[in-house]
Amino acid sequence: MSLAKIKNNVSMSFRLSGLNIKGDALNYLADLLSPVEPSEHNQWIERIIDLILKQGLTSPLVDLKHVEAAALECGRTKTEEADTFFNVISAYDVPHYVYVPDRKKYILSSAAGIANPSIYSDADTKGAMFRERYTKIQQRTARHELFSPSTGSILSTTETSVKFKMIPIEFLLGTTTKLKDVVVLGFLTQLKEGKFYLEDPTGSVPIDLSNAVFQAGLYTEGCFVLTEGWYDNGVYYVKGVGFPPPEPAKTTRAYFGNANFFGGPSQTTVKASAKLKSLEQANPDAMMIFLADVWLDQHMFQEEILLVSF
Repeated sequence: MSLAKIKNNVSMSFRLSGLNIKGDALNYLADLLSPVEPSEHNQWIERIIDLILKQGLTSPLVDLKHVEAAALECGRTKTEEADTFFNVISAYDVPHYVYVPDRKKYILSSAAGIANPSIYSDADTKGAMFRERYTKIQQRTARHELFSPSTGSILSTTETSVKFKMIPIEFLLGTTTKLKDVVVLGFLTQLKEGKFYLEDPTGSVPIDLSNAVFQAGLYTEGCFVLTEGWYDNGVYYVKGVGFPPPEPAKTTRAYFGNANFFGGPSQTTVKASAKLKSLEQANPDAMMIFLADVWLDQHMFQEEILLVSF
């Protein structure tokens, strides 16, 4: 296949995926594909596009660096070795992702125009941390079967067909009538001494917990809770308090794919590697031991570590 036809095929595939590849990147990718069998071109192009989309692009324009990183990842996954599965990653090197509601995906904070976390942060960082935490919990809770839109028959009367809707606090503050069966996700805090409030990025509302029933758990000031109750005359009367439902990793991966959120050389999560799975199955007795409160400057601890190790 001629180089011109390869470029045309690549450009068309990128446009169908909502991307626009630059000329230098197009030439680079076409050169990579030229020695490959034409019947395999579409397969490799799709893999390249999939890896590029996982890089957290800030615009649909694809640069040469994006294509080079995707091609490198393709080569790595093709020739991955066992010693790349175990990596020690510094806490300072773990990438910082933020959830973007408009795009419904996680992207790197640097791509979103947000500075990376710092040990010596300014005063605004604390508020930003809680806002980011709320956004992560809210989008996860909204995907739960109790809140997600029903796709079954409208004639279904099963218990799982009952759906709830989370209401932002600004909606409560903007109403003058009594609201029943209200569900609110918020931050439990005391804006005034002895007076509890529920807060989210849209506002805060005083709450009455006198008749609230708490589900099992440890509730503290500063935690996020999912509440149910009614709103009347400027006060949210809570009748039930619980924690937001957890989401299994399998469900999270179904929405966000195999993106690597923990850092390291791989662009995709190593858990999805077939080679790693085969290694684990071949070593069923392999294990990892985590130790805490180990004082290596004391001889007694060194002796105990040797006993544990051998």
